[in-house]
Amino acid sequence: ALEQVRGALERSSHLLQRSSPQLQVELDLLRAQLALATSEREEAHSFATNALTSCARGKVQDRRGELSASAQVLLARAARHQGMQDMASALLERARADATGASIIEVDVLQQRAEIAMDAHDFDRATSLARQARERAEELGSRRRVALASSLLARHRWRLGEIRRARAIYQEILAPAIRAMRDDLEVIAHCGLGELALFEDELDVARVHLERAKSLHEGFEDERTELIEGCLGVLAHREGSQDRALTHVRRALMLATRRDEPCAIARWRSLEADICFGLGERERAEEQWRSVLEDTPPLLLGSARELYWNIRVNMARQYHLASESERAWQLIGEVVQEIEEASVTAGPQLAHALRLASTSFG
Repeated sequence: ALEQVRGALERSSHLLQRSSPQLQVELDLLRAQLALATSEREEAHSFATNALTSCARGKVQDRRGELSASAQVLLARAARHQGMQDMASALLERARADATGASIIEVDVLQQRAEIAMDAHDFDRATSLARQARERAEELGSRRRVALASSLLARHRWRLGEIRRARAIYQEILAPAIRAMRDDLEVIAHCGLGELALFEDELDVARVHLERAKSLHEGFEDERTELIEGCLGVLAHREGSQDRALTHVRRALMLATRRDEPCAIARWRSLEADICFGLGERERAEEQWRSVLEDTPPLLLGSARELYWNIRVNMARQYHLASESERAWQLIGEVVQEIEEASVTAGPQLAHALRLASTSFG
């Protein structure tokens, strides 16, 4: 279906190239959105840049500020995927200035700024921006934007250890999504509820939500698909179905690699190594862990740094299961020391992993 849309947009572009610069800009923006959805960042960057250049050169008269802001929002999203958060923030600031009166774009700007703040672990700012985004989306009747902002607020509640409140927020997304028959919103809710159930080790509940999310999202190959496949891999790993776990995790890794998303690649490669270690492929697992850690420097901030610690805690658990407790404790000690030196609070997943390690190690 996406290929059919892409073909139709390309044919339309050739027809509009000379006759209507305004429609050509709008078409370039649609093509940039489609390219981002399919992880083709260079194409997305090219189409969004073309649209922005046309606006800057005065080829567009009506809704010039709105279209320019839309292009910058798309460029910001592409920059974020490449880890260029400062560039993304600068683009969003310019988009906000250009988007005067374009309410939907203002919501998109708020949402992306909230996500950047969350990734940097600036949680108060992230929550404030997400609440603003949700309020504006509710005023405008944009259910998808309400769900995305709510999902970010749920992640923050999870971060604070307020699991019940996080679950309630996802349920608030799910109920109206089912009534409105909005599969896209159901997927957001089921993914969140599935992740929370995995965190709580409620494997049967996690399976229901994740399998439902997968069935609703069939046919897509995007970031949401990657998350579903990865979580199904975690679930299978916990259930002891290691071959099935590897299938899901390698699918998630393939999608993360296609997106060129370093943290996601590190997350799934590390999980793949955990599974291989459990299957007795020790040399392969240790080489992969080393490679992942070398590619994930500890000086990174926010979510990337916490991922780095999580990987090493999981390594410690694998060594403990292999009756190498001294090596396991050494890794745990290093992580705890780095957390203390960084003067940060461990997030729920890292804190949970540390508690599990301490309990299982005795």
